[in-house]
Amino acid sequence: MKIRNIFRCRKGQGVIELGLSLSLFLVLSLGVIEVSNMLHSYLVLTHLTREGANLTSRGTEPDVALDAIIKSACPTLQDGASCAPGNQEQWRVIYSLIAPEDMAGCLASPTTSNPSCNYVVKDQIVRGTLDPAGAGVVCSATGSKIGCEGNDASPADVYTDIGQGKSIYAIEVFYLHETVTPVANFGVQLPNMIYERATF
Repeated sequence: MKIRNIFRCRKGQGVIELGLSLSLFLVLSLGVIEVSNMLHSYLVLTHLTREGANLTSRGTEPDVALDAIIKSACPTLQDGASCAPGNQEQWRVIYSLIAPEDMAGCLASPTTSNPSCNYVVKDQIVRGTLDPAGAGVVCSATGSKIGCEGNDASPADVYTDIGQGKSIYAIEVFYLHETVTPVANFGVQLPNMIYERATF
């Protein structure tokens, strides 16, 4: 067979083209699946925080509200009781009640210069045991009442535009998202920590 005929031969060209296009299609498909999964988790957490803050601001006991919203977020959040098998080490939900230091004193003289109107964390409840890679417990971004080390946040720093004498009900969710496809093998890095907060 002459060399010229070898270069003109088209046998196997379709197989090579199929292999190249199929691998590209596979990578794109994995990316779509992964981004869709991450978007689903984000939307579940957004609804969870909004509903939790809404329930607690309407007078529902915080423990009852947290149980209800965590149960409704199954299977993204699995507490092991209402939603098995349990993935508490992958998430943390924090309820915070933020109010003036002395509500009665603040209402008597609702000015920013009144020290009674300084906003502090009055109550805080935490669910989940998220500890990303042994880096320590994830702290609330609105301030802490539970002795969370390394948290310098103050409610006054976070909420600067609230009216004097008002209370704030905040729900925060930290979620360590895990990939469901081998997309990381192709050098694609997606953010793994999702944080969402809602206040009423």
